[in-house]
Amino acid sequence: MKILKLDSKPVSLRPFYGLGAQADGHIYDSRNARYGVGKQDWELIERRLARLKLANARMFLDLRWFSPGLEAEGLGTESEDARCCVEQIARHRKNGTLCNLVLFQPIPRRPDEVSKLVDIFMALVERLADREGLGNIRWITLWNEPDSQFLHESALMRRVFGDDAFAGRLGWEHYASANRQAYRELELRGLSRQVQLMVADCVWGAQVRAERMRLALETFGEMDVAYSYHNYNPENPDFYRGNPDFAYEGMGQEAAKFRKWLGNERPLLLTEFNAVGDGFSSSFMGCGPAGVEVHGSVEGAVTVADKVLKAAAEGVDGFTIWLLHDIVIPCAESVGPFRHGLWRYKSEGWHPRPAYHYYSALMDAFRPGCAIYRVRGAGTTLGALGCIEGEYRRLAALNTGRRPARVRFEFGGMSGSMSLRRVDPARLPAVSDMPVYSEETADVKAEIVLAPGELVIAQACTSGWPQDRQAKEA
Repeated sequence: MKILKLDSKPVSLRPFYGLGAQADGHIYDSRNARYGVGKQDWELIERRLARLKLANARMFLDLRWFSPGLEAEGLGTESEDARCCVEQIARHRKNGTLCNLVLFQPIPRRPDEVSKLVDIFMALVERLADREGLGNIRWITLWNEPDSQFLHESALMRRVFGDDAFAGRLGWEHYASANRQAYRELELRGLSRQVQLMVADCVWGAQVRAERMRLALETFGEMDVAYSYHNYNPENPDFYRGNPDFAYEGMGQEAAKFRKWLGNERPLLLTEFNAVGDGFSSSFMGCGPAGVEVHGSVEGAVTVADKVLKAAAEGVDGFTIWLLHDIVIPCAESVGPFRHGLWRYKSEGWHPRPAYHYYSALMDAFRPGCAIYRVRGAGTTLGALGCIEGEYRRLAALNTGRRPARVRFEFGGMSGSMSLRRVDPARLPAVSDMPVYSEETADVKAEIVLAPGELVIAQACTSGWPQDRQAKEA
C-alpha cells in the first residue's frame, strides 16, 4: 500500500490559473450551420460550458474579421466571424473564464508588415476590453506557434526545417520586435494591469522548444510577460529512437527544465496539449494499440490526466487543452470537423470522449488560486498532485498501471471523514451529457483501492465535515 501525502511546501507562490480549453466561437457560424448545427446544439454546448466553468479559454483572431482592409481606424464587429468571436468572449466572461486572445492571421511575410499588424491587433484588444466591456481578456499572444513562422538561426533549425524554409520566413528578430512593440502598446493604452503578453508559444519537437524557450527568456527576461508552450509528444521513448533532433525526456522532465530556466516568478502555461498516437496530424490525434483512435480511448484520457498531474507538479501554472469540442474552423474548412475535442461533433451525437470526464474532474479539483503541492509516496505507476484551497486539502491519484493500486491519503494527521470523487473507466456510460463520476465518503485513514485507469480525488476539510462535527458534539 502506498501512503500519499502533500509535500511540506507548495510548488510555488505564483498564481495557479487552472485548467481550460481552446474554445472559439466558430460553432455559431455558417460553416458549422452547413453541417446542421443549430439552436439545440448551441444550447447543449452552452450548458456544458456553464457546468465546466473553464478557468481559461484560448481563442484565435483573424484581423480581417474586424477590418477587411487591415486598418486600425476601420475596426468593426459587423462580420459573422467578428460577431461569433466577440459573443464567445462574452459567454466566457459570464462563466468567469479568462481569455487568451491569439493573433492568428494574417501572418506577416515581409518585415514592414509586422508593425502594422501589431498596431491593428492592439487597437482591437483595446476596443474589446474598453468599448465592448470584455474585462476577462487576460493574455494576448502574437501568432500561434510562431516557431513555424519566425525561424531562429541554429544548426538544429536548419536540420528540422531545411535551408529553403529560411528564404520564405521572417526571423527571430522580427518576432522579438513585434512583442516589444505589443508590450509598449499595453502600457500606452492603459491595459497592462489587465492584459499580459504571452511569448514563446512554441510547438515543434522538444529540442526546438528548448531553444525557443531559452531565446524567449534571453529576449524578454526583463519584461513582465508569461511564457507558453505546446506539447503533442507521445510519452513512449521508442517513438524517438534514432531521431535525436526530436528526442523528448517526458512531460514532467520538460516542465521541470523550463521552470528551472524561468525561475520562481515568471508564469509558465501549457497552452495546447492532448494525447497523441501513431499517425497524428493537425486534424487527427492518431491511433493507439489495435488501431483505436487514441483521443477517444480511456488510455488517451489517462494520458491527458497524467500530463496535467506531472506538469503541474513541476511548475506549470495553467493548462489549455486542444480542444473544447469537435468543430469546423475557418482556416481548415476543407478537412471537416477537427476531431480533437472533449466531446464529438454533431454527426456523432456530441458524445463525450472519456477525456471529458477525467479533465473536468481535474478542472473542479484544481481551481484558479489554489496552492499546488507535489505528493510524496506515489511511485512510478501512480500520477499524483495535491492542492490547498482555503480550509480544503485535496489529493488526486491516477492509477496508470495495469493492476489495482492500494493507497491511503495522508492529510497531516487529520481525523474524521474525507470525500472521494472517482472517475472509473469501467463505470463511464455509453451516453452522457454532464461529466460523470461517483462520490462517496470514507474515513480519512481508510485504505482506498484504485482500479487500473481510475482517477480518485480525495478532499478533507480542516474544520471537519458536518457529520464529523455532529459526532464530536454528541
